Amino acid sequence: MCTITIIDTDSLWKLAPRQSIQDRRDTELYGWIRQGHGILAYTSSGTYSDELDNSPRLRSLFEEYRRGGRAVLVGVSELERASDRLEDSMIRSNDRHMLELALASEALVLCSGDGKLKKDFIDTNILPSVGQLKRAIYPLESSDRDRHQFLQQRQCPNRPKS
Repeated sequence: MCTITIIDTDSLWKLAPRQSIQDRRDTELYGWIRQGHGILAYTSSGTYSDELDNSPRLRSLFEEYRRGGRAVLVGVSELERASDRLEDSMIRSNDRHMLELALASEALVLCSGDGKLKKDFIDTNILPSVGQLKRAIYPLESSDRDRHQFLQQRQCPNRPKS
């Protein structure tokens, strides 16, 4: 199974391809997704969708990824079920919508700069493990070597052909 990943809107700029050579995009993460190792989860409703709508280029990129099997669109009913399951959870962050998306999609990786959201994401009292697999935080602020190693450990053996 390929690794389902969610990217907090505070970090989406890391994914957005730019023309500039001064680009600060994380090419390692971008390449990992483009190669089909990571599958982005997103939704077309609620707060996350509203935040995506602020960037037509990102919305277009997500749609392109969905058509190519590199993104999955999580529906309203799945988000509502996830919201019900999180009802009594002691959530630290103000990103309940991200936790709902993570739970509904069974995301294993979160890319975010939000410390409270990262703690919530790996807290098994809030988001249980997916089978035997534990959720993990993409090391956004770590060295290139650490980010590369993190992604190498999450290669998809059955990735779609490019």
